[in-house]
Amino acid sequence: MKLQQLNIQDVGFVYQDSEKTPMHINGLALFDQATASHPRMQQEEIVAYIATRLHQAPILTKKLHHAPMELERPYWIEDQDFNLADHIFQITLDKPGNKQQLNQLISEIMSKPLDMDKPLWQIYFIEGLELEGMAPNSFAMLTKIHHCCIDGASGNNLFSTLFDREANPEHQPVNKEDNEDDDNEVLAMPGRFEMLASAYGRNSISAWAQTVEVSKRLPGITNAAVQLFRGKIDSGAKLAVPLTRFNRTPDVERSFGFTTFSLSDIKAIKKTNDGTTVNDVMVCIIAGALRKFLESKGELPEISMGAMMPKNLREGEEHEAKSGNRVGGLFTSIHTDIEDAETRLKAISKSTQAAKAFSNELDTGTIFPNLMGGFLYPKAGKAFTKFAQKHNLMERLGPVVLNTVITNVPGPTFDLFHAGALQKNFIAIPPLTDGIALAHAIYSVQDSLALGVVSCPSMIDDCSFYMQCCEESFAELMALVTAA
Repeated sequence: MKLQQLNIQDVGFVYQDSEKTPMHINGLALFDQATASHPRMQQEEIVAYIATRLHQAPILTKKLHHAPMELERPYWIEDQDFNLADHIFQITLDKPGNKQQLNQLISEIMSKPLDMDKPLWQIYFIEGLELEGMAPNSFAMLTKIHHCCIDGASGNNLFSTLFDREANPEHQPVNKEDNEDDDNEVLAMPGRFEMLASAYGRNSISAWAQTVEVSKRLPGITNAAVQLFRGKIDSGAKLAVPLTRFNRTPDVERSFGFTTFSLSDIKAIKKTNDGTTVNDVMVCIIAGALRKFLESKGELPEISMGAMMPKNLREGEEHEAKSGNRVGGLFTSIHTDIEDAETRLKAISKSTQAAKAFSNELDTGTIFPNLMGGFLYPKAGKAFTKFAQKHNLMERLGPVVLNTVITNVPGPTFDLFHAGALQKNFIAIPPLTDGIALAHAIYSVQDSLALGVVSCPSMIDDCSFYMQCCEESFAELMALVTAA
């Protein structure tokens, strides 16, 4: 078995990692203690519980290994000093254990980068929650894992393996310290000269393969660009977007908030306009919230803001992957210039349909990952990224096409339990990047649809107010259902 090498998109997230833009993805799972038949576990018990499942998630025991002079993409290797207890933490909130306290703690944890010399993940169990609709002394689990390890889809698969599908499963997993799975096989590291020779060969082959691949698609890409320039096709997005408070280099600190909606309500809104999707409704809620928030600051732009929406590019068996990135991007206008909720929803639906068609024509599956990791030569990707960060290049150039990120990850269609406690909600929390200091994530658990928002205190000083704007925007759309 060969060493596993990061793909070109994985390594793009390694290059983007910095003090102000740590590239970890966070996920906040809320567990209801009402279904558990025994008291909450202590940290040692939690470690033992996860240890029985760790063999199903091999990426969690691996760390990065860089090639000599970083001439090629890094590899994943087993951490010979791995200690599970170093990655799992337990924190109890002071009373009353409310949502505000939880959000503040999440903001603090998100602000701290991961140690890039160790396996790139942590889990925090947050005890003593008193949240509406959940039993007293319920708890949350915050996962923190580097984006080079997973994207939204593979992260779903990865962390689902750490839980049960029943409150009291008949058969408990067995701790496999000497797992025979090839994924956990300890491989001998090649020597320095062997790796240098390999890097030279791989770079030559990779550059040629990528050149051929892009060349095949170049006529279609060129034709799409010409048609767009002539105004003969609608891409769903505008190159010119307004400069907002969110389009600068993020601060070190983070601000976080979340709210939840009934998926049934969102689907009812969807039915008020033919061709509209659940995602369109959520984008419309976000656009309405941005209008309200920026208007309160006297900063509502006259032209529409734009968004990038990650797109899962996996096919067939790739959907079962528990690690790695395979993501493209849709770019679309979110019509923050339209006040009326119904008109805005129709415009968003039209733009997202155009964006999907244009994305397929442009083939973001080829372009997007290569731009992130350095097209022909990985080290070039790192050099450009660090240069851009050092000189705040994205902030200086100003926003193009997008002002924010909106990601939508469908959750599992089955219940998940930790030590008997039912997962009631899951809030995805994406990272911030240079020039894009506001991100939204949509995630579904059964009939609950959660919206998580992350920014910086200098841009959203009161995240609870922004979430209130989201809820008011939702109410305006629900009025369409009532009126129908």
